[in-house]
Amino acid sequence: MKKTAGQFFIRVEGFNTPPFRALKKGIKPRIQLPYENNIPRPFWARLLIRGEGVKKILTPESNSLREQHTSRLAERLLIPALAIAWGLIAACTPALSAPSLTGEEESAWVRVILGDREESPGARTVVPADPLFSYTLTFTSDDYTEVKKECTDTDILVKLGKGDWELKVEGKKAGITVAESDTMHLSMLTKEAAPKTLRVVLHPLTTFTLADGSFRYDIQFDSGLTITEAGLTLSPIDSGTATAPIDLLLQGSGDISLAPGYYRLRVTARQNQQVAARGDIVHIYSDTQTAKEYTFTENDFAESVFLAGTANSAGYTPRWVYVYQGEDCTNQLADAEASGGKWELFVPSSYGKVYIKTELEKEGAIFFSKPELYPADGSSIPAGGDAHVSLAVNRYDITKNAMPYGNISMLSAAFENEQVSITVNPNNVYHLRPDSLRYTPEGAAAVVIPWTANPASFAMPARTVAMDAVFDSDIALLHVPSQGITFPTGDSDTGRNTLGYNFSLGETEVTYELWYRVRMWAKDHGYIFDNPGTVQGTDYAPGITPASLGNRRLQPITKVNWYDALVWCNAMTEWYNAETGSSFEPVYVRGNNVVRNSTVNTTTLGIKPGAKGFRLPSIVEWEFAARWQGEERDFTAAIGISSNGTQYYFTPGNYASGAMNPVTNNNETSRVAVFSGTAALTIKQRAPNQLGFYDMSGNVQEWCIETAISHWEIRGGSFEDDLSAMALGRSISYGPLRADRDTGFRVAQTE
Repeated sequence: MKKTAGQFFIRVEGFNTPPFRALKKGIKPRIQLPYENNIPRPFWARLLIRGEGVKKILTPESNSLREQHTSRLAERLLIPALAIAWGLIAACTPALSAPSLTGEEESAWVRVILGDREESPGARTVVPADPLFSYTLTFTSDDYTEVKKECTDTDILVKLGKGDWELKVEGKKAGITVAESDTMHLSMLTKEAAPKTLRVVLHPLTTFTLADGSFRYDIQFDSGLTITEAGLTLSPIDSGTATAPIDLLLQGSGDISLAPGYYRLRVTARQNQQVAARGDIVHIYSDTQTAKEYTFTENDFAESVFLAGTANSAGYTPRWVYVYQGEDCTNQLADAEASGGKWELFVPSSYGKVYIKTELEKEGAIFFSKPELYPADGSSIPAGGDAHVSLAVNRYDITKNAMPYGNISMLSAAFENEQVSITVNPNNVYHLRPDSLRYTPEGAAAVVIPWTANPASFAMPARTVAMDAVFDSDIALLHVPSQGITFPTGDSDTGRNTLGYNFSLGETEVTYELWYRVRMWAKDHGYIFDNPGTVQGTDYAPGITPASLGNRRLQPITKVNWYDALVWCNAMTEWYNAETGSSFEPVYVRGNNVVRNSTVNTTTLGIKPGAKGFRLPSIVEWEFAARWQGEERDFTAAIGISSNGTQYYFTPGNYASGAMNPVTNNNETSRVAVFSGTAALTIKQRAPNQLGFYDMSGNVQEWCIETAISHWEIRGGSFEDDLSAMALGRSISYGPLRADRDTGFRVAQTE
């Protein structure tokens, strides 16, 4: 491909496929387009056209260009670049006959049903039919690909690439968001037999005062019926008082003003001794009308049979019994008050078997049992009825999936709406990964359970759930393959250095949570710290407990000096040994004594020969890990150096670590670094570099060390710095007693 100014190249990416890299001379590209029924499917790819100051993306949904950043040069390059790209695709694609494809499809369908109440599996919630009401579905993949869908339907099919996705749904009135869903998680596989189904509940926003909405009802009865009683009630599901019963014989249609929220709708009618009932969940939006129509026919009043019995559960007071046609509880046939645990009602005999659910009360809270099949053996209701039905009042099961490196404890079953308390129990030197504590209702998507400290809790839905949690090591170190490899150094890349060994380095900067845990252990074992450390963003008191910080506990530790960092590394070594039974030796010594006091800050410190405990990285180690790309060149400007007969590539010193353009490119630097801000962010908020290390540039600047312990440097730049400070070749000499709000560290270990 002909080069142009600005290191121009084209990259075509399909979902979850490796990048189509810059072409090498003499090698012809091969691009295989997917087909369905002898017709090419939409080309699910994006075309990235990069030049100096340009990045444009061609997305399959819009089939148009979505501009992220451009310049006059970009405008001049765009048309010829597109021509080149589409020419490549056309040249490398066979005629429009379906090729015999092998391997998995790269996308699959997901069905999204809006307005389903979790407590009623399969029950469609009545949602507004207002023409001004619309929905925005936003899917975000784990690589930040975003798919948006605007619609007015409540049953939507969307095609997604395989991988992990998050879904957020907004309900809008005249373009203004008035309701939204929780974030839902799903994993898309390929070659799925049927679309994966997500049932989504929208919650009215409470950030501003909401006007009432309205419910429009219209209940009709066939002319041949002799209705003696008919009524309608709406009961708030979460809290509040039911509406006064409406006599449908006096007013068969009308409007009811209601506060936004979810309501249980019940419509009952009696013809002589025969009773018919209908039910739904109604969602009321602010300043919006939701409507429902029912027509009762003779079929609703089939010959009724009498059922009566008891419903009891220790510690709970039975209130009502509801009878449904099916296990999904969508078609209610009858209900009765369960006074003293006893109830009686009529049900149409034509249904043969029914499902019965019990409403329970405990300390003012309302719960519901798992639907119970009657007759229990699946036979038909006795022709003469049954006056001795004993309901078991069952709970929904709670199971948990395998959880390496930790466990969670909770109830094994619960009633619908019951709060399930969860205790998280990581193994030693492990912690719960943020947003990984989840429950997955049967047939629905996983729901994240917020957790900062024990106990956590969630309201039990009306279905069996499976629990999940992921535990990560407190000390995530990654291998750095540095032995015998020469690499460039300095901001101008003119220096050269060679490491004679491999080592491991912290995947992230040390978090406040880990710092605090080790420091508190260390204080009980003879350690003294000059500074207790803190996190940035608010005026947090030094030494604050992580549990009071929420997710900020995963920000990097700051306001610690160089001596604090060294002493903490020794403490972490001894803490790790105590927790795991390891026998690593602390690295930093004063004579023959382990350094345990950072307030004694003389320069008589030494490094114990052969010690394999945790330590600060050297300046050379830090720069190698920040620059390394490997044996493949990721972009034209990468620096190639041959070592031991193999060519290795490294990121230039005027780039942020992991970036593909110099630090002067704001968009690319922002992809990998946190800068020009007012506070540090939690770890892993930007993309990692080629070795998997996060925040080597930006977030907080990092203490490093030299073997002689006579020179102190910080590397990487911080959230307070501008673009230029993100350059990985930049270094600053720093006084070892400085404990600044933007300075932290990561740990290393000799292998």
